[in-house]
Amino acid sequence: MLAYEIGTDDRVRSVSDGWTAFARTNGAGQLTAEAVVGQPLLGFVSGPETRHMYEIILDRVRRTQRLMRIPYRCDSPSIRRFMELSITPAQDGGIRFESRTVREESRQALSILNAAAAPSEEFVVVCSWCKRFRALESWLEVEDAIRRGGLFEADRMPQLTHGMCSDCSAAVLREMDGTLGKESGPI
Repeated sequence: MLAYEIGTDDRVRSVSDGWTAFARTNGAGQLTAEAVVGQPLLGFVSGPETRHMYEIILDRVRRTQRLMRIPYRCDSPSIRRFMELSITPAQDGGIRFESRTVREESRQALSILNAAAAPSEEFVVVCSWCKRFRALESWLEVEDAIRRGGLFEADRMPQLTHGMCSDCSAAVLREMDGTLGKESGPI
């Protein structure tokens, strides 16, 4: 299990022991514990939609003092990793995040997911939560986007930018509604 905590200032104040090893194994060796601790959490969140959703989540967890559990994916070029993020309020106003792997599926390595590959000037939107790609007016698994849309056939892969698909947005909002109890009103 990977874990990290933020303080009331939303800066990372600690990470779990396996943090650096996991980052290195998944092509993010620059995200060592030393590089992450003390930094603003939202500095590591890509895309304005995803950052906004995190701001809403942080506010809700602090206001309701209730745990939230959100499914998400943390894929590598050759593994689909289905995860669950538990977001727990701390007594001092901080928040603890724990990620656990629900299951993994092997797949043929995909160069679009290789962060070390030289990118083209094009951008493709990927959902920050489920890792589906916006293509052909819908959200598709990367393999379907390649097969159906002919995406990523160029010599250099497009750059990935992050957003949030409507399915994941609805799922996160449903989970938030479950944390509200009798509270009502817009998020």
